[in-house]
Amino acid sequence: MTLRDQVALVTGGSRGIGRAICLGLAAQGATVIVASRTEVDTSAGTEFATYAAGTIHDTARMIQAQGGIAVGIKCDVTQVEDIRQLVAATLERFGRIDIVVNNAGIDCEAPVVDLDIELLDRCLAVNVRAPLLLCKFALPSMLAQRSGAIFCITSGAARGYRPGRVGYSMSKAALERMFLSLAEEVRPYNINEPVKG
Repeated sequence: MTLRDQVALVTGGSRGIGRAICLGLAAQGATVIVASRTEVDTSAGTEFATYAAGTIHDTARMIQAQGGIAVGIKCDVTQVEDIRQLVAATLERFGRIDIVVNNAGIDCEAPVVDLDIELLDRCLAVNVRAPLLLCKFALPSMLAQRSGAIFCITSGAARGYRPGRVGYSMSKAALERMFLSLAEEVRPYNINEPVKG
């Protein structure tokens, strides 16, 4: 229980990798804020029903069933006010944020000549802009407590070519560079150091 008394905020926490991260943090004793747009499961009957099934409330209930503390908060990370309210609600309820996991992400798959511009804009909004804004709003409380840990979920696509993935690769490369720079910016406040229980 190395994360007892720590509060962790995870975007994209309703299913898949995000759900696994939420469950793992809770298993180590963290209080988990499960954030995502998904309050209603619409995956039934689709080709994604196995992987994409679930909601923020399902993930929170799984954690609670194992004796942990979790709350689901709806957040569309493309919306600035949603991100701001996610952080405000977390601080109002728990008084602190110790861990931020920027997991929400979307793909942007097409050769450049066929790339849908709206999809590209959404990919950059979710994969690059949203993590930076979540840090912007969460950092004041972390700076004040002079501790914490911030994570982003990246991809090998950031460093290698895959056909039809130039837009996605660009977004993940930008995310990596952003977080490497952010780590240096917050290093004096112990925010990029491992969280201690």
